[in-house]
Amino acid sequence: MRTHWPRNRPARTPRHHLFYNVVLMMSKMHATVASRSAGDIAKDAPSPESPQRYPLLSKTNVGLDSCLLRFSLPDAGRHLGTDPALPTCIKVTLPGGTDVYGTGVPTSTDDLSKSYSPVSHPGARGHFDLLVKAYPHRAGGGVGAYLCGLRPPDADENCEADARWNSITAAVKSPRIMHGDARVLGRWKHVGLVAGGTGIAPLYQIAKLLLEGDGEAEIRLLFVNRRREDILWKDELDRTAAAYPGRFRLTYALTAPPERG
Repeated sequence: MRTHWPRNRPARTPRHHLFYNVVLMMSKMHATVASRSAGDIAKDAPSPESPQRYPLLSKTNVGLDSCLLRFSLPDAGRHLGTDPALPTCIKVTLPGGTDVYGTGVPTSTDDLSKSYSPVSHPGARGHFDLLVKAYPHRAGGGVGAYLCGLRPPDADENCEADARWNSITAAVKSPRIMHGDARVLGRWKHVGLVAGGTGIAPLYQIAKLLLEGDGEAEIRLLFVNRRREDILWKDELDRTAAAYPGRFRLTYALTAPPERG
């Protein structure tokens, strides 16, 4: 793994602006999966694309303001989306009237929502993992801070009385189209990915799909952050690079390098 920074510091972006760009040019279009496996989705089970409750199983702090959350699925034998070979994205709802920041005033009187791409493999059975960063209060925000404020049911006796603090209401989004198709397996031999901040989540999911399901694809990932301490998911990224030498090449870039003495 390599760490680079530019000779001239670029102009700063707004503090809360996180970006990710995919060389594959992920579009904003969505596709509807035409068929579903009867063995994966029971006939009487609600569609993953409809809002439903996902209880929190565990929470791990991965930084001063970031956490890894694992949620359980309604059916332990199911995976999150409609197809275990397609990248997934889930839309999480912050219930209106919730006081996320403990100010005594609801963060919003209306429901707020934000989309997250799990860092777990789309084919994981019975659970999915979200990598979330909490931000200070700002107009229209609060979903990340809300998620990082969740607690597993057995961690706090009082939170069992309020499901909004030990579970989420969310709906799986339709698969994204990339170059005319939602599939990623078997399409490319060389893949380049560029991520910044929490934008690592959707790209890590794509990399995980390709590495575990396609024996030929070689991936190069450039992960850009301001400072070394801002790098999210670094331990897992380094483990993945070590597990797939030659197929997963990882480079870190810093836009605010440390001062040289």
